Amino acid sequence: MMNILITEKKDNLLDIATFVVSNINDTIEKAGVKSKVKSQNDVSFYGKTDKSYDIKIAEKVVKLPLSIFMLQNSKVDIYLLDTKGKILFYYMDNDDSDNKFTSKNEAIFDKEKFYAQKNIYINRVFIGSVLVTVRENNLTDINMQIYSMVYGSFLIIFMITFAIVLIFKVNVLEPMAKIRENISNISLDKDLNWKNINTRDELEDMNKELYDITTKMQSLSEARNEFFQNTSHELKTPLMSIRGYAEAIKDGVLYGKEQQEALDIIIDESDKLASSITSVLYISSLDKHFRNLKNAEMTNIYDEVDELKTRHTFSKIRNEIEIVNNIPKKLYIEVEPEKLNRIISNLFSNALRYAKSKIIFDFSAEYDKIRFFVIDDGKGFENNEEEKVFDRFYKGDDGKNGLGLAIVSSIVKSFDGDIKAYNSENGGAVIEIIVPRKAYIHY
Repeated sequence: MMNILITEKKDNLLDIATFVVSNINDTIEKAGVKSKVKSQNDVSFYGKTDKSYDIKIAEKVVKLPLSIFMLQNSKVDIYLLDTKGKILFYYMDNDDSDNKFTSKNEAIFDKEKFYAQKNIYINRVFIGSVLVTVRENNLTDINMQIYSMVYGSFLIIFMITFAIVLIFKVNVLEPMAKIRENISNISLDKDLNWKNINTRDELEDMNKELYDITTKMQSLSEARNEFFQNTSHELKTPLMSIRGYAEAIKDGVLYGKEQQEALDIIIDESDKLASSITSVLYISSLDKHFRNLKNAEMTNIYDEVDELKTRHTFSKIRNEIEIVNNIPKKLYIEVEPEKLNRIISNLFSNALRYAKSKIIFDFSAEYDKIRFFVIDDGKGFENNEEEKVFDRFYKGDDGKNGLGLAIVSSIVKSFDGDIKAYNSENGGAVIEIIVPRKAYIHY
């Protein structure tokens, strides 16, 4: 047991000697003369001053601060020796004349002392050594100081590690747990119990993006369910009418003129049903497939409106309504012709229901966008209708199936465009389409 204690004591003294030698080497290296030492002749010891011990290395004086040799609250004696073991400088716990030795042998002669020695090398050249000695009765205090330093270092490292783990837990683990819980609670038909994250970093941004995506999915799901409900209602209504009149004819309830009127109603309702089914299928296809450039053609918008104008002249439905075509004759758009025809005919059909005498197709161009207008001189929108006219199955007065403007809106948005409705200053309704002035617009 005693040998173990002695070995441990010597190791502690060697740690102190190593620490002092390391500081000496650092000072010499900072002076920039380490590489110039080729032999022991390149190093000479000048002596002690008030603040340093001076060494001359390759014609340059390097000052070793005295603080290198002074260990706070330590009871060790530290000696700087030359290559022959002669004491050049010392720092002693009890600095009196009785403790002033001139050689290593004198310094360690006292049998009650333990010692450790560490050689000093500069550029692999041996220039001297550091000797550390201590009396046995003071060695316990030295060991306690060293252990306190070691344990203190471990305590500091532990506290720093604990702080890092705590920060990681608060800023990463807990937010990730909330994100996982939010994802597991996602439902398209239930209210969200969403947990917010306030980390002000990418995790918070991710959580917000997930929330936005989820709410959009819920909105789409609600719109889909509403669409199916409205579709069921819109298809069921004419079917009930058709069935009612058909059963009346079958049961012999209607005769003569009434029977003929019932047949006309059945035909009319059948046409409405066919139109509604066609529109439902078309708008459903728009939800799946947007703009298809493979089938796109450079189409002249003026010619499309002019052709509509010609067809209307020979129509029997309100052919007294004047159509004004203010579209430039050289305005082309790269589009599927069927979609452009659907936009123009749906907007025209909607305006024709309410116009008193005139429908105007107008146009304006800006640096980055093109605006199209369809204007009628009817009564305009009432009761905030302009906020609803693009909703699926919304029907105003004299409306048909409530899908015409919804189809137009879906097609326009496939062009990264926008559509809005409002009343003109002179009365009447305005439908305005705004399309980015990209490569597919030629004017």
